[in-house]
Amino acid sequence: MILGLRVFVLPSLRSFTAICALAFGLVHVVQLHAAPKPKPQPLSISTTSLPAGTVGSAYSATLAASGGTSPYTWSITKGSLPAGLSFSNSGVVSGTPSTAVNAQSLTFKVTDSTHPAQNKSATFSLTISPRPLSVTTTSLPGGQTGTAYSANLAASGGTPPYKWSQTGGTLPTGLSLSTSGSITGTPAAAGTSSGLTFSVSDSSSPALSNQSGPLSIVISSGPSGTVSISPRRAGLTTTQSLSLTATSSDGGNLNWSVTGPGCSAASCGTFSSPSTQSGSPDTYTAPATPGQFVITATSATDASISSSITVGVSDLAGVATYHNNISRNGVNSQEYALSPTSLAAGTFGKLFSCPVDGAIYAQPLWVPNLIVGGHSITWYSWRRSMTASMRSTPMSPLA
Repeated sequence: MILGLRVFVLPSLRSFTAICALAFGLVHVVQLHAAPKPKPQPLSISTTSLPAGTVGSAYSATLAASGGTSPYTWSITKGSLPAGLSFSNSGVVSGTPSTAVNAQSLTFKVTDSTHPAQNKSATFSLTISPRPLSVTTTSLPGGQTGTAYSANLAASGGTPPYKWSQTGGTLPTGLSLSTSGSITGTPAAAGTSSGLTFSVSDSSSPALSNQSGPLSIVISSGPSGTVSISPRRAGLTTTQSLSLTATSSDGGNLNWSVTGPGCSAASCGTFSSPSTQSGSPDTYTAPATPGQFVITATSATDASISSSITVGVSDLAGVATYHNNISRNGVNSQEYALSPTSLAAGTFGKLFSCPVDGAIYAQPLWVPNLIVGGHSITWYSWRRSMTASMRSTPMSPLA
């Protein structure tokens, strides 16, 4: 018979001891054993492969593990992800790849939260394919016979550089295709080349390829001749005359015209004849207003063929250095003075230059309307006691 019970528990590492005090001074000791802590399952990686991706497209893959004690911590121990992708310690590969790779080897390691921790590694291959290769050129420009032609085929996707070839149709005579996709040359005959197809391949392995739809090139007849004017440039004073000669490759007539700042028709200057036979001279008379004037000779048989020259017309008064500044001290109040007004862009400009082998003593001697051998003349004198003349039409040394 139990009259009273007192229990004393003495804990130890793996068991508990209970001491029971019973009636009549009896003591009973009972030892209780605790259940052992379960051992964690072995850690393993359940992911068996990584999905493939495409350059420029969003990518996401999550690695999975089992066993051990969660949470898990992931890392890459060997290899590197393509540009544009990243890896989190929770096991997620994500991003938008910008570089193609083929079977890139990557080793991943997972660690659990057990003490001591378990870890496991696995190696996978990752493939990021380039964007699909496609031809983006949808049309080709036209050209003219006798005129240089250039057009470039274009593609996108794949892995540059690209290599091009022609797979259908015939290019216009005189044109050819390079492997870089440039169509160049000088068309020799007018006409339309249709049904042209081109194939492009990239530099990946294995190479991707694509073909264009049918394209056409239209070649029209270009200018059939040329026109030239002599002299090619000139410098005149106001109202001074200049002899011009124009020639055309077809030997036909040429029509003369002139344009300039703030003028039209005869106010830009006049011609002795508005039209001349090829090779026949014509006389241009400068206007009373200075400036830069453009003289054009146009073929009478084909208005698209022409040639032009620029003539500078000056209203400078004569500068006679010998008479006005005999001491050559550089001071002569009677000479033409340059100012912001007289240097206006429409009335002043550099016509030509010529090197000399010594310092020039004084200003050039400009004698307006003095013609020597059909040319206007400017005289110079410099340190070596030498005198030279420059002709203005065309501008080159005479002596």
